[in-house]
Amino acid sequence: MTATEVARNFASVLDRAEHGETIVITRGGRRLATLAPTPAGNGAAIKAFLESHPVDEDLAHDVALVHARLLAHVRREGKPRGAHDLIIAATAAATARTLLTTDGKTAFDDLPGVHAAVIPA
Repeated sequence: MTATEVARNFASVLDRAEHGETIVITRGGRRLATLAPTPAGNGAAIKAFLESHPVDEDLAHDVALVHARLLAHVRREGKPRGAHDLIIAATAAATARTLLTTDGKTAFDDLPGVHAAVIPA
């Protein structure tokens, strides 16, 4: 199906994909993309994984405490950090591990209790 045909009949194309059809989209005779149905899932695989890998409540508590301390520190210092960076740093600090990063701009070592090393990308 050409890209123009897809554009003109988009709702119909989506209906076809929803009913299991895989549609190859072309432009100028060249394959451009494939629109395929996404298999319906019920989350069983994720549920099974989580059931077989229980959360370590003590670790979660320790990481949360360190995260709160780091968040207070960066706010006091007026040097905000990304939320993900602080969780990563808190996890490393709470588990007494060295945080390895390829991004020297993060300056993880400036955070109290965090040991970091910048490695080449």
